[in-house]
Amino acid sequence: MKNSLLLIALFLLTQCHNGGKKELENSDKRAEFFEINYEKILKNKKPINLSDIASDVRYIPFETGNKHLISRKPQYYFSENLIFVGNYDHILVYDYSGKFIRQIGTPGRGPGEIDLIRIISVIEKEQFIIIQTNWSRKLMYFSFDGKFIKSIPVPMDVFKIHVLNMDQRLLYYSCSQGFEDYLYVLTNKNWDTISTINNHYKWTNNTGLTGMIGYDSFKPFYKYHNQIFFKSMYNDTVYTVADNKIKPTYFINLGKYLLPNELRPEPPQSALRFRSENDKYFYVSVMEAGDMIFVTTENYKANINKNMLFDSNSSEGIFLVNKSNEPSGIINDWDSGMEFWPEGNVNDNEIFMTISSLTLKNMLKEGDFSKATARFPEKKQALKEMIDKLNETDNPVLMLVKLKM
Repeated sequence: MKNSLLLIALFLLTQCHNGGKKELENSDKRAEFFEINYEKILKNKKPINLSDIASDVRYIPFETGNKHLISRKPQYYFSENLIFVGNYDHILVYDYSGKFIRQIGTPGRGPGEIDLIRIISVIEKEQFIIIQTNWSRKLMYFSFDGKFIKSIPVPMDVFKIHVLNMDQRLLYYSCSQGFEDYLYVLTNKNWDTISTINNHYKWTNNTGLTGMIGYDSFKPFYKYHNQIFFKSMYNDTVYTVADNKIKPTYFINLGKYLLPNELRPEPPQSALRFRSENDKYFYVSVMEAGDMIFVTTENYKANINKNMLFDSNSSEGIFLVNKSNEPSGIINDWDSGMEFWPEGNVNDNEIFMTISSLTLKNMLKEGDFSKATARFPEKKQALKEMIDKLNETDNPVLMLVKLKM
């Protein structure tokens, strides 16, 4: 128990700086490459309560209507005043009360229409939202108020494109066909190459068949302190863009849990073996907020999750478990609601998770919620009252957690 409190204190202590000093220390930290040792952290198992890291928790029920139903696999993006929901072939815009504001884009394959959203980039300074489409291979620019600005053809087959600003784009190649030269390419607005990261694993495919695996939980990009950070499915180096170059910033050392290249599922010669051994290996997504790195790992069979908190200043990490010593997220002692683990960050100090209305309604029916003791009983009562007003078919609820400074 003493070790647990000490480690939590270390997490919180690193956040008790004024704004200018925090920015300086973050800049210094990024100048030094560091390692997250996965196997070492697995030995440091501890339950973490939401009240240990949070200064505030709030819930935002998204307004529900026939013309703005959120799809089964939405993408969430944030500006200072708006929430953008990538909704398959259009974008739904909400304010931070959950009120529906407008729809951006019209489904279709004609001029100014969206066939399928691959990924979205939000450029706050210019008030632009940029959609990479799937079938039509375009970047489509819209203003925050929904006006269509322009469409730019993508001259190459790129898995995902993150638009950094009006002059630079980051290209992420899935490297699923065996012959790709690059994993990442930084370009200017004319698609001229500025910086690259090579693809170091190639193979010959004589079958004529190509494919790739994908997991909804894997997130290749995140933004923190006005920088974009990114990693691929198989390469566990996390990169950033600085001084017009792609630079490595830290490394997740998976050790024996790293999928060997010779077991990757895309090459036909290894696909069968991958399916028989994929429960042994893990892929990683990362995200930062409040000076903590949230490490999400899942095995390739998609049946085991292991979540970690890592403080890059102290190089201390925690493997999160519940009171039964089983892998878990952050225990919600705040209001006795759902176990929390972030899907991403809203800003540098706020993280989010979405919960379906049906899940919340079912939680309310279960005895565990009513029996649980909350750190803030009034927050538990407010959560109950909010859930009571929901219908099972309503849009999801956004859970926002503000971290302690």
